[in-house]
Amino acid sequence: MKRRIALFVAAAALLAAAAGCELYTGINVGWNVDSVAPNGGTARVAYTVQNLGQYDLTGVNLQIGVDTNAGFYYTAWTSDFSLAKGQVVHRTIDVPTNGLPPVGATVLAIDMDKPGA
Repeated sequence: MKRRIALFVAAAALLAAAAGCELYTGINVGWNVDSVAPNGGTARVAYTVQNLGQYDLTGVNLQIGVDTNAGFYYTAWTSDFSLAKGQVVHRTIDVPTNGLPPVGATVLAIDMDKPGA
């Protein structure tokens, strides 16, 4: 009886791990910074985001970082948006830089709601 319980627990653990891996591999988001340019006291960053995964995504936010020629680094989060499976979006965000000219930008982090099937 103890052997059956041990086998059941091991099988349940493997099933849980496999289900978790499916969710993890089912989320695949790609992004690219298309351009960064001075815009008054901000840097206007154009970016592209694509949902390459198996789930529709909601509450997606990107943290954009802008490097300036003075060596200061500024960041801002995009507002929430949704991405359907296979959807590509092109957007811009103005990152405050205290008037310093930008020399580059990158995506630092991504955040989203729990995905639904």
